[in-house]
Amino acid sequence: MFIAIFYSVKTLIFHPPHILLLQFQMIYLLFLLLGCVAFSTYDSLHFRNTYISIFYLSPFIALWIFIVGGQLDVGTDYYSYLKIFTNKDSASFYLERNEYAFFAIISFFQTLGFYGQFYFYLFAAISVLAYIQISRKVANSHYALFFFLFMTVSSLFHNQMNTLRQCTAVYFFTLSVIDFLRGKRIWSIILLLVAIGFHISAIGLLPIYLFLKKVSLGPRIAIILILSTSLLSIVSFDNMIVYVANLIPRYAHYANSEYFESGVNIFNKLTKLVYVPIYLLSIYSLRTLKLSKLEFHLFQLGLLACLLRNLSVVSSITNRFGFYFYILSLLPIFYYLREIQQTNKNLFLMISGYILAIYILKVVAFPTGEYAYNSIFITYFGL
Repeated sequence: MFIAIFYSVKTLIFHPPHILLLQFQMIYLLFLLLGCVAFSTYDSLHFRNTYISIFYLSPFIALWIFIVGGQLDVGTDYYSYLKIFTNKDSASFYLERNEYAFFAIISFFQTLGFYGQFYFYLFAAISVLAYIQISRKVANSHYALFFFLFMTVSSLFHNQMNTLRQCTAVYFFTLSVIDFLRGKRIWSIILLLVAIGFHISAIGLLPIYLFLKKVSLGPRIAIILILSTSLLSIVSFDNMIVYVANLIPRYAHYANSEYFESGVNIFNKLTKLVYVPIYLLSIYSLRTLKLSKLEFHLFQLGLLACLLRNLSVVSSITNRFGFYFYILSLLPIFYYLREIQQTNKNLFLMISGYILAIYILKVVAFPTGEYAYNSIFITYFGL
């Protein structure tokens, strides 16, 4: 990792602009390294106050906003969003969809004269502040480890380049669930409403709140369910999904769309299933983990999120819904690695190296979609 990052930094500093374009796929490795360094020092300082934390992490926040906000045609939706952010009347479509939070933000800043690329920076700022709040509530002074898993395993940082509205909703939904478990029910409801206001699909998450306090999977059942859903995720359920989608007017057009027909290829499915062995290890070690009552509930919720995420990859339609469980599904791995970081460093390094190797393959060796980064800043070099 460090050799790859050193080469990337050296290229950015000493090579001419046309080489910059070839090295943009390595920006994610550089961001991963700098983020881990920032959170490692942050870990040692034990800040409690939110505002002090944000001030201390301001260089990292700026880098996050710089990378995400400065994207150029990453994924498939960049120009669609740019059209919305440039055309004053385009946002009204989201008012009709009842996505009030997204509409309100666009309308407010357009009245102030802000258009175009500005909104990518704005939503990047919202996402990084929400991420910091999430990490402060679940990481418990192990922020560098949580950030490492967030970048390498969840892929949400990359997905937000493309599915901007829904990924913003993911951050707020995650905060809502955590606050629900912490007993802050009113604030949890407000955060869920904000999530729905960014992407109406979040309304489908309501039934989950009925089970948040009741989820309790024993190791044997959890292992069986993890393995079963992993196998099911490889099977195609297209006919059933088309039938269900046609029953819901809002989603009927997806059933026969090119997007649905493209599906989720086996490679994409395997990139999510490669972490199953680590989940199995975390479940096997559950009884020995030193977890608070809240952390135990979060661990159990993480297992549920993993099951739902596994099932969601059966098609391109359900795969998008699976984004909502990306951060929560990190928690079993996070609590497990947090424990063995102290008790079995060799195993910790081996698992971390395995995770990092997979990530490097995705962002350097085979970068596609959101992993193939491009930036508006290349235009400043006349490329």
